[in-house]
Amino acid sequence: MRMMRGARRAWGAGLGALLMVGGMAVGPAGCGGAAPSQIERGTAPSTGQAPYDAFFQEVLAIQEETLEAGKTTSGAQVGLGRSLGLAETASGDAVVEASRARAATLREEGVLLHLELTPEVKVVRSVEKKGKLADEAKGVLDAMEASVKGAMAISKQFGDYAGRTAALEKKRATLEQELSTAFSGDKRRDVQRELEAAGKVLAEVQEENGLQAAMASKFVLDLALAVETGAGSGAPGGDKKRGGAGAGGRPAGRPAGRPAGTGGPPPASGPAPTPPPKPAGGDDFEP
Repeated sequence: MRMMRGARRAWGAGLGALLMVGGMAVGPAGCGGAAPSQIERGTAPSTGQAPYDAFFQEVLAIQEETLEAGKTTSGAQVGLGRSLGLAETASGDAVVEASRARAATLREEGVLLHLELTPEVKVVRSVEKKGKLADEAKGVLDAMEASVKGAMAISKQFGDYAGRTAALEKKRATLEQELSTAFSGDKRRDVQRELEAAGKVLAEVQEENGLQAAMASKFVLDLALAVETGAGSGAPGGDKKRGGAGAGGRPAGRPAGRPAGTGGPPPASGPAPTPPPKPAGGDDFEP
């Protein structure tokens, strides 16, 4: 009897576990939350209304362009890193530090550097010692210019993406306001859900735009500071006086007002002088 009761308890426990597992397996699929929207799955919803359909396609287009461009941003620094002996997988910070060390070496060799960013990208170099710049060093400086140009182009590209993304967000808000006149019933609810999902997609895209543009700009500025060794510091600081000239280009000591070479005294200023009094006791006759 005791063995049978033990067997029943064991069988009951096993059945309970089996039912629990079975219940979990056949539970409703929606318990884990709502399924992602079409646009979140990378599919443009078809609403039957041209403005809405075009909008959803534009959202997916800017998302794809941003993601693809993000895969190539490291290309701007690969060439410079390779010329410095780094692996293609080297980070931007590693490239900057290697460039700093190379600029320090060139300075010891008598070559000063300055990276100009405007009006055009150019590495200014000043050779203090006699002799020509080595071909290897020229290759590094050429790669530096190309790297900066590439990074600045990337920053501009993501800036353009940011502008397009902001315009799409404004368009999304307008379409959301027009929902009640464009759709009704379940259709309106479905389109509303897709518009909300599109807002999330655009927010993620805009975040990526800002991140990539900031990283490219940071690389350019960090590199400019890293390689600065004074080649651009010899420019004159302002106008200087020449040959004793005073302000306005006049020779020192010549007063302003009357041109040189004109004769005669300067014109009198103020009231005319009073004539002297006549002597007393004299004849009043005046010839």
